[in-house]
Amino acid sequence: MEALTKDLPADAKALVYRIVDCNHWLGEEPYDAERRKEIERAIAELGCSRLDRDEAALRQRYANRQRVIEAFDRAHKVE
Repeated sequence: MEALTKDLPADAKALVYRIVDCNHWLGEEPYDAERRKEIERAIAELGCSRLDRDEAALRQRYANRQRVIEAFDRAHKVE
């Protein structure tokens, strides 16, 4: 993640981490009630439901900074 976020503005760096974390939690299996609550709590804390909107805003803000856009694209592929 350090290489992916190196030299990014703070808001873009934070979004990269959110993208990766949301991808992780949204892919988790809620195998029991406790785990379901843990997943739901993490998704809520990360603001995964607003991720698309927040990403669109930053993509617009940094449209002329290819390095930032590439970091967002690569973050979606981190497993």
